[in-house]
Amino acid sequence: MFANFNMGEGGQNNMFVPFMQGMMQSLLSKEVLYPSLKDLVERYPTWLAENKGKIEQAEYERFEKQQKLMEEVCAELEPEQESDPEDVKRKRFEVVLNLMQQMQDLGQPPKDLVGDIGAPPPGFAPPAAQDGGQCAIM
Repeated sequence: MFANFNMGEGGQNNMFVPFMQGMMQSLLSKEVLYPSLKDLVERYPTWLAENKGKIEQAEYERFEKQQKLMEEVCAELEPEQESDPEDVKRKRFEVVLNLMQQMQDLGQPPKDLVGDIGAPPPGFAPPAAQDGGQCAIM
């Protein structure tokens, strides 16, 4: 998702780009992202210690890198204030977006910590699982 989101090139004539940029800035803000990320950062060391011998070394190192990136994102978001100037907000957004892209490149965090991210929420089913083309929510 983040890799295909290039806000700098060719977006001057596209009204959708400012909307998407604003939405991404909201999603990557302290208010939205920080609480859940901070919770993960606090639980990660225990999980890593408990699972060090249970998973492959490469996987363990990948999860360590994820933890460090999450710590960097939290450190970047912690000083965020509503009154920050736009240039500070923009720079922070760019840093957080870059860190989140790096995290995405490392794959999903451990399911024990975040649950099954790939599973659809309750009430949502893939089209093949729906009977008669009915919406699973209705």
